[in-house]
Amino acid sequence: MTEDLKEATPIGRLLGAFGETLAWVYRWNSMEISLLWLSDMPVPESMVFAPQPGCDRATRDDVVGLPRALRADDDKD
Repeated sequence: MTEDLKEATPIGRLLGAFGETLAWVYRWNSMEISLLWLSDMPVPESMVFAPQPGCDRATRDDVVGLPRALRADDDKD
């Protein structure tokens, strides 16, 4: 991540199979995406990105791929 992260905007949520909020998705001023993971469950196979109204800069693949990539990095350790 870059060091010039100053402000994050919530752009949507990751929802589980039953519509529960698993994580809030934020976009930083540097355009990087981060997650505030709320669930105590591991990353599920099926997630839905629910964008905030007016959010058009992050795609579903950008957002849903992030926790899967993080999980894959953990598996390497």
